[in-house]
Amino acid sequence: MSAFNYMATALMIAGTITAQAQPLPNLSQSLPPDQAALVNYELNYDIAYKEVVKNSANDIKRAEAEKRWDKIYCGGIERIKKFDNWIGRVHDLKESGYISVKFSEYNEMVDITIEHGTRMYKVISELREDQPVKISGDVEHEQISCQGVFGRDSISVRFTNISPF
Repeated sequence: MSAFNYMATALMIAGTITAQAQPLPNLSQSLPPDQAALVNYELNYDIAYKEVVKNSANDIKRAEAEKRWDKIYCGGIERIKKFDNWIGRVHDLKESGYISVKFSEYNEMVDITIEHGTRMYKVISELREDQPVKISGDVEHEQISCQGVFGRDSISVRFTNISPF
């Protein structure tokens, strides 16, 4: 199952967890489908979480719901092998070649493999923090440690393309 299909299924499940939470429409037609699914899942989770907190009889029920949603979300993250033309904002740049790009409210992609003198190093040297960019690359799955929707995860990647948006 593709990450997009997995997250679409997750959105449907999240919508059934609490009937009062209304799914949000896609944020932007310009987001690739797999990125849009992750971003929309985060937003739906936020709405559903507030409903659970408001309507839960106790902390145990809230924690159970969190675990279910986080498992679905992390499963979607772990299924992403490649990403093409995702839209994000440069979060951090270092002289060492380190770059992090936030692609959603709670998550960012980090590449620590960019070497001095390479084409990619020249590209990132022209960027600035908070600049909108399009990114493509491969996910380094052995370095994923998904903490859940609000875990502020950093996903290790190898960018194959970065361009201003």
